[in-house]
Amino acid sequence: MAARLPLLHKTPFILDPRPLRDATSPHAGLLSVSRAYRSLGLPDLVAANLPLRQRQRGFSEAQLIESVVLLQSVGGECPEDMLLLGGDDCLERGLGYAPPKATAVREFLERFHDKELEKQRPKREVQKSFIFPSSQPVCALQEVQSGLVRRIARLYEKQGQPQRMATVDQDATIIESHKQAAYCHYEEGRGYQPMVAVWAEADLVLADEFRDGNVPAKQEPLTCAKLAFAALPESVTLAVFSGRFGLS
Repeated sequence: MAARLPLLHKTPFILDPRPLRDATSPHAGLLSVSRAYRSLGLPDLVAANLPLRQRQRGFSEAQLIESVVLLQSVGGECPEDMLLLGGDDCLERGLGYAPPKATAVREFLERFHDKELEKQRPKREVQKSFIFPSSQPVCALQEVQSGLVRRIARLYEKQGQPQRMATVDQDATIIESHKQAAYCHYEEGRGYQPMVAVWAEADLVLADEFRDGNVPAKQEPLTCAKLAFAALPESVTLAVFSGRFGLS
């Protein structure tokens, strides 16, 4: 067809310059993440185990955690990245609320920090690596995770695939950070080295423990391991522990 012909002569449709605002979103895939979050009963688990709100108005704990999950799903790394989810009418209608601002998310995350626990850290001359005890809100999050694991295990049973064996695979993972408070790790950088325990057969996280970057994986692994085994459902009849510091 000759190039000099008008565009509408080449195509069988009419171009409409008006923007389509009804059901479009650059984050439509996040609604499937939200559906999984809610269908697994996480809002109820959060409400039952994590009462952090000081006022009845505002976002619920379940909405704030859902928002953080959605932010991580799009690659967000800090509260300021909540801007990625802003101004999306379709996403807001699907969620039933507008995602919180960065300040609200930061204030929520700060409630998991207990300044009194910082006083337990010994001086570096006495002990170079130290594992902070978990705050009460962090312990509550572990209860939420344990409840989630058991709910997923029940879904396996309903589908005729009961999970009878659990290999608890535990190890520490370096997370690079350039914060002034971050300590040096063994790969010559700075950051954190949290301990994570995974149920290998079900591909589920059972427990984790926040650690500074200078805390080696072999230091006091029993705390996280106990949380992991406590999170396993009753359907498991054989449990095996695996980690870089031993296999039993």
